[in-house]
Parts: sequence; structure tokens; C-alpha cells
Amino acid sequence: MTRKNQQSTLRRKPKGTSLTSRKNIRANLENYDVVLAIWNNLSYTSRRFLRQKLGQIFNTEIGKRRLSNMEKNFRAFYETYMEKHNKNIALFEQQMQAYDDALIAYKNGQKDEPPQKPDPIKTHAIDELMYRPKGDEVNLKVKDRYDHSMILADIEEGIKKRRHFVTSGQINGVAFDNAWQSVKTWAQEVDASIWVGAITYGPLRADEDGVIEASMDDCFNGHIVLDTNVRLNKNVVLNTMRLRPTLANPLTGLARMNSQASHIFFHPKNDMESIPTPADRNERMIMASASMTIPDYSTNKLDQQDKTGEFAKRDHVFGGWIVEIEDDEVFHIRPVVFDKNGCFSDTYYNNKGKRIAKRFTPTGTEKTEVAGSLLGDPHFALKPINDALFKKYGKWGTDPVAFETTIDLIKELNIKIVAAGDTFDAHSCSHHDEKDVILMEDKYHAGMLNFEAELDNHARIYQRLFKETDAEYWDIAANHTNGHPYRYISEERYRGRNGSHPLNASNSRFARKLHTMLDEAPRANPVEIYDRSVFTEAENKRITFTSRHQTYEIEGINLGMHGDEGASGARFSHNAGNMLGQICMVGHRHAPGIKGRVWWVGTLAYKDAHYVGYLGGWMHTNGIIFKSFIKGEPGQPMLLNIIDGRTGWNPKTHPQDPRNIEALAKAA
Repeated sequence: MTRKNQQSTLRRKPKGTSLTSRKNIRANLENYDVVLAIWNNLSYTSRRFLRQKLGQIFNTEIGKRRLSNMEKNFRAFYETYMEKHNKNIALFEQQMQAYDDALIAYKNGQKDEPPQKPDPIKTHAIDELMYRPKGDEVNLKVKDRYDHSMILADIEEGIKKRRHFVTSGQINGVAFDNAWQSVKTWAQEVDASIWVGAITYGPLRADEDGVIEASMDDCFNGHIVLDTNVRLNKNVVLNTMRLRPTLANPLTGLARMNSQASHIFFHPKNDMESIPTPADRNERMIMASASMTIPDYSTNKLDQQDKTGEFAKRDHVFGGWIVEIEDDEVFHIRPVVFDKNGCFSDTYYNNKGKRIAKRFTPTGTEKTEVAGSLLGDPHFALKPINDALFKKYGKWGTDPVAFETTIDLIKELNIKIVAAGDTFDAHSCSHHDEKDVILMEDKYHAGMLNFEAELDNHARIYQRLFKETDAEYWDIAANHTNGHPYRYISEERYRGRNGSHPLNASNSRFARKLHTMLDEAPRANPVEIYDRSVFTEAENKRITFTSRHQTYEIEGINLGMHGDEGASGARFSHNAGNMLGQICMVGHRHAPGIKGRVWWVGTLAYKDAHYVGYLGGWMHTNGIIFKSFIKGEPGQPMLLNIIDGRTGWNPKTHPQDPRNIEALAKAA
């Protein structure tokens, strides 16, 4: 075949056409029903979106002019069809009237044969296309598109408060009355604003006058956030981006928000993720708000839900987020979960500057207590002989400010049981640093390779905790406390031979003693062996070194896992944690978070640790567990972040910090 013949066989695409053939969309009843469902769906905020959606459904290209012609044709079809429909109805009514008259005459003997009943007319009334904006303005405000009967929150007045309760409610849903009354009790007690974000399951529809037919429960009036973002301070925003309530992972992809602020999105789950940020900048998080309404997801005619609806109902969380504003930059935030009676517990500073814990109910407040706590991973470490090591590499060990704040928290709340994983840093025996010869030498000269000294430091810190608090302590089996020192001894790296760094031999005499003890108690914890040899009898009774193979619970919440090991030898993931069928609180990753029933605490270590890159995402976060008031129901978990040595807004120490309310109102 010649080149000329080859070219002649190619087909050129006509200019101005798409690859999809231009189908003729006839204005018939079937197509009208399809167009109507899309046209009156306010989820498609502009005519451009309408064109895209209709083009996908009919598998053809729809431009602006074609959309206008389609609208014209279907409106004409509606008028013609409805005119014919009305005539048929009138005709049928005449036939039925004649039938009734003939039937009476037959019964009276005036006619010999009974009349024949007319057949029903097979027609049905159809809805008219609502009028959509002619432009392609995607960012039209809801109030500019249609009216509604909901009373929205006064944003400018609401942001003046220092405390806020943020939750969501489903449009057309029914409020969880007890929970709502409990929140109002809390708001009155602490002088707070309440924000209820509107979420929808399915499209919003408007009537022929452009008024939205659906509405939220009347009790939320005055607190509703519908279409306008609310900025509580420079670094925390209530975001009204629409998220479908049935999303299994509502926060997926939202970390890409073009903002350096934290965002709370309105969704019936209470998931939370920490966003990696530089250690010298404000922490960032994204959160789902939890809900204040009874879950209402569509069922079929047999009152059965599909898999999506059923899972959404099970994942539905009654709760919200408490936000405390210190100033234009600093905020504190903590999650709230309601019990089945609609009550919840909170801890906060009162006007006298004292931290208290209370349970809020529909009728008032009650005393409560914190039954237990899981600390952020502490990583107790030796201090180097000089600061040269920290300046060169970064930091090791516990942040003293975060640690002192944590001790104060334990004492203030009189916490009964305190658990923690990775209490031992293992910088003296870590296998991660073995191949870095320069680092090993620097650690040696800074006194950081002394295995016995690090173990002794670990025991002394626990002895301080025993002395200053009344709590019982659980040392959760973890990779740093259990794994690193055990590997160091079992692999005989302390000998400084067979590929291990020669400087490890400085620990040889002491490590051989531990090796002998481990021979007598296989798979034992070297840290436990040393600590128990140092502790007094009374101190030994106050600490439990947990096992990898036992369950440890506080108020029905599982604390037995550190978060490093998952199912069947795999790494831990939220999927593995959710298989438990109960709430579990874990650590390991040093960044707080919530994913279904899995709650992560943060760390008490320096956020700019030596092995963390520019983007860390670590936070100083402890978990606490409130006492359960309902038999068979777990206690209520909560996460408390430590910001600059503080775990909440204290009205006594920060009463008069300036806030630019006018700028916040404009930013919203």
C-alpha cells in the first residue's frame, strides 16, 4: 500500500465535534424523568455541572446552546403533556359521571343492561423543571440560590465566645434530644457557642417558588451552619464543604486544603488526622464533627438497608468537638462522645483556674472521675553531657515541658491508672543507629551509649512518678521498651563484634549479666528485670509491665496494644484495630488521630527528634478515659493536646488576650 493510499484511509474528526456521537435527545416522558431528576438536584450548583452530568447520562456532548434548547424543548413538552394530561383527566371524570348516572338508572330499572365502567386513563402528573441560574457561577451562596426556613447561626456574635461545641445534624433528621440538652447544659455552664453543621443524605430539593423543602430539627435554629465557613481564630476553621454522610473515610484527600489552619468538616463520624507540619509551626489537624441527629439512611420497601447505609449507621457517632480559643493564634480542641443516655464528660479550667471534671446531662451536671490515661509515648532518655549532640543531630528523649504538664494533669484529675508505651527510648542500644559510625562516636562521647545508665534513668523517672502521684502504672509492651533492648542482648551486639559497632563493647560487662538473667526467663523484658531490681517492694506493686499476649482494659477500652504490631504478624493499622469490635487506644506513631474505634495518642518526646525530617506531624497528646455510668457500656475517651505547656484555655491566666473579631468575621 502506498503512502498516499495510507493517508486516504485515515478519518478526520470533524471540527467542533466530540468523539461521542451527537445523539438526538427526544423530549419524551422517559427522557423527561431523567432530566428532571438531575435538573432539580441542587447539588449541581451551576448549569455547567448540569451539562457535564446530563452529557454523561446520555453519552453525548452537551454545550451551552444545546442545554438551552433542551430546556426549551422539555418545558414545551411539559406544557403539552400537562395540557393533554388535564384533558384526559377531565374526559375520564366525564366518563365516570356518565357511568354513575347510567348505573343509577340501571338499578332503578330504567335500563335493561348494566353500563360498562370506563378504563382508567394511563397518564401521570410530572414535575416542572425549576429555573436555574443562567450563568456558570459555581460559588453562588446558598442564600442567593434559594430561600429556606432554617434560622442560621449569628457568626459574628458566636465567634466572640472563647469556648465552642461543634457538631453536625442531618437535614430532615431528628435530633438526639438528650444529647442536645446536655450540650446546652455545658454551654450554659462554661459560656460557650454551639455550632451545628448541616449535612444531607441525598440532594436538596426546592419547590416551585425556589424555597428549599427540607429543614433541620427546629431545636437547632440559631445554631445552624449551612453554607458559610466559620473561622474561630486564625488557625481553626469550621468548613462547610459537603461530605456525604455515608463516606467510610470522610477525611481522605482533605489534607490538601490550601490552608495552614486546622479544619473541622461536618460529618457523622468523629475521625481525626494530624497533618505533617514543620516542628517550629502550629500543629494542623483535620476532623470530622460527629453528629447530633438520629442516623437516617434510606431503606427499601421492605425496610432493609444496603451495605453502605448499614455501615454508615454503625459508624455514626453521637458527639462533637470542644474548641477553646486562647487568642488569635492558639486554640485547644478535644473530642466528645455521648453515652446512650445522651450524657458526656469533660475536663476544663473553671474561672478560678482549677482543672475540674464534670458529667453533663439533660438536667444538669454531676461529679465524674478520670479512671485512666494513656500517655503519649514518653521516651525517657539520658541527657547528653553537653549540647553539642542536640545541636548537630536534633534531640533525644522527653520534652521536659510536656512531661511536667502531664504530671500536673495526673495530679489535677487524680487519675487512677496511667499507662504508657515506649517509656524506654533505647538510644543506647538501638539497632537503627548501628551503621552510622559518626553518630555512634558522637553518642559515645556524649555519654548516650551507656546502656546501664539509660536503664537507671528509666527507673528513677518512674520513682519520681510514684512519689508525686497516687496512680498505678502500666508499662505497655512496645517496640522501644521491649524490642530494642531484647534484640541488643539476644543478638549479642554488646560484644562489639560480628558487624556491630565496636563501641558497644563498653556495655559488655553489664549486658552479660542481663543476658544471664534472660537465659533463665526467655522472652523477658530487660527493662523490667532492671527496674524491679531497683524498685522497693511498695513501688513494684504499683507497676505492671504488660505482656503482648494479654488484654488490658480500662472502663471497657482496650489499652493492650502499643500500635506497632497488628494482626498475624503484620504492622498495626486501623483496620486491625477496628476488628476488635471495641474502642482501643494506642500509641507508637506519635501523631494523635481517630479512625473508627481506634484512638491514637501522640508523644511526650521532642517534636524535633533527631530522626524526624522537616515535616513531622508529631503532637504532645495524652488520652484519658472517663468513668462509665452505664453498666456494660465503655467509658468515654478523650484526647488532650499540650500546647506550649497548656492543655486548655484557662480563664484565670488568659482572660484578656486580644482577639480581632472583626477580621475573623470577614475571613469567614
